[in-house]
Amino acid sequence: MQKKYKSAIKYFIAFLLISGLFIIGSFYLPHNFRGLIFYGVLFLISLTLTKVVLPLFHVKPQWKRIILIIHWMPLFLLSCIVLIGIFIPFPSWIPWIKKTLILLVISGIAAQISCFIFVAIYLLLRIFFKDSKGLRCIIYTGLLLMCIIFSLFISSPLWTLSPKISYVDIPVKNLPKNFENYTIVQISDLHLDYASQRFIRKTVEIINDEKPDIIAMTGDMVTFQTQEMTPFLPYLQQMNAKDGIYCVMGNHDYGSYAFEENSDDYLLNLEQLRSNYRTLHWNLLNNDFAYIVKDQDTIIIAGTENQSLKKMFQSFGDIHQTLKGIEGNHPIILMTHDPNYWTEEIYKIDEPIVLTLSGHTHGMQIGMNTSWCRWSLYQWVMSPYWGGLYEKNGKYLYINLGLGQTAYPGRIGLSPEITVIKLISE
Repeated sequence: MQKKYKSAIKYFIAFLLISGLFIIGSFYLPHNFRGLIFYGVLFLISLTLTKVVLPLFHVKPQWKRIILIIHWMPLFLLSCIVLIGIFIPFPSWIPWIKKTLILLVISGIAAQISCFIFVAIYLLLRIFFKDSKGLRCIIYTGLLLMCIIFSLFISSPLWTLSPKISYVDIPVKNLPKNFENYTIVQISDLHLDYASQRFIRKTVEIINDEKPDIIAMTGDMVTFQTQEMTPFLPYLQQMNAKDGIYCVMGNHDYGSYAFEENSDDYLLNLEQLRSNYRTLHWNLLNNDFAYIVKDQDTIIIAGTENQSLKKMFQSFGDIHQTLKGIEGNHPIILMTHDPNYWTEEIYKIDEPIVLTLSGHTHGMQIGMNTSWCRWSLYQWVMSPYWGGLYEKNGKYLYINLGLGQTAYPGRIGLSPEITVIKLISE
């Protein structure tokens, strides 16, 4: 076996060991230490690709330097983000700079990981077989996939330019006559940190054109802190619904990604969010409900605070407190940001919660949602409940894919979503 491949296999073995440590550490180690191990994994991936792939091509020294600069650029930019973030908190960076850096880093890393999978297969086979053109085709396939993945990620902001409207009819048993064809527009996960004023203005126009009876916003108005709302308040004020706009808190709305929990800045950030909702005349339902009455008929709109199964997310939701004090057996429309609360508890409750509206997942911003194919990366990594309509025990859950983006400023195959829901008699 050639010396260069023996060296590459050593890096690959080191990668496996550190990856194993990362997996174990994700359960037991502090968050910052897990990040350091993850950085080590990415470094070994890049190093292994350098040692295995580059020697296959005979390139001039000046081109080799250019290739190496491009190859190491994602990790270099990630290092800059981390180091500069120590002195200047990332949430306070200029939005377009954040979006550009994150897009370049994630596009590059995703592309390298996809190529590395094929390089790893190649290195394992090299232990047992001599090198050949057939084996090297594995690496060439990985390089082709790397180019495709990079192209998909770097162009992913194009998927965020315009929202898609989803129309859904929900059959409701014993629906009051005056609420037949009652229209609810659901929006979720605006994440205004990455949003443009043009997009929000267009979204408001689309919503108003639907002439909804109520609008339900199911959390994550912002990504890091409430001040992200400020440039968009004039547009949000133009959003109209006959019976009002209702909203709940998402895990990002509390400000815990920017401030220490219960610190003065954290509490001030929360109060600013509540103040903004009061200015907009939106009804924030924190474990609370409201009656919607038409003549003698009534339905209830209720909302819990965020309640998540993952410890990393803020959890203050209480469905029993939310429903406490309700009089009569009226149909209940419930808003709760994280759909896992419905899958684990809400659908089991013996209350007339006919429809639960959630967001949170974004479908991981990667997938397909068409009449012939419904798939999302989220269902492989997190939960089979990732977007669209679900039913259990005669109770419905609708998961909106969100209007905004978090983690990376793009989408692949899943457009931003506005859901137009119509209640009909069962």
